[in-house]
Amino acid sequence: MGLLDLLVAASMPVIQILLITALGLALALDRFAILGEDARKHLNNIVFYICNPSLISSNLSKTITYESMKRLWFMPLNIFITFIVGSILAWVVNVTPRAYTLGGTGTWRPLLAPSEPLAWLS
Repeated sequence: MGLLDLLVAASMPVIQILLITALGLALALDRFAILGEDARKHLNNIVFYICNPSLISSNLSKTITYESMKRLWFMPLNIFITFIVGSILAWVVNVTPRAYTLGGTGTWRPLLAPSEPLAWLS
């Protein structure tokens, strides 16, 4: 397999993605007026909730085997633990009363404390 064949084989997926992106851009632009605002919103939801997960699942089903899952057992566990910790932190920030914010801006004081000068020490 020559260099040109490798270059063509490597660039074809990128070209396909760029063409689909350009088509989606042309459909979404107001200048062409092909899709309305409501149709764009519904199409975006279909792509986000249906097409992307199915594309990811179909690609993973081709590459993931039982042996690779045995070797990479910690990856799903790591993702699950990260999800749980992130959910707990989001819940803590959401439940924190507004009395603990600075100036009513909605920012959480412990997050801003390291960036403030240490003037209170003097």
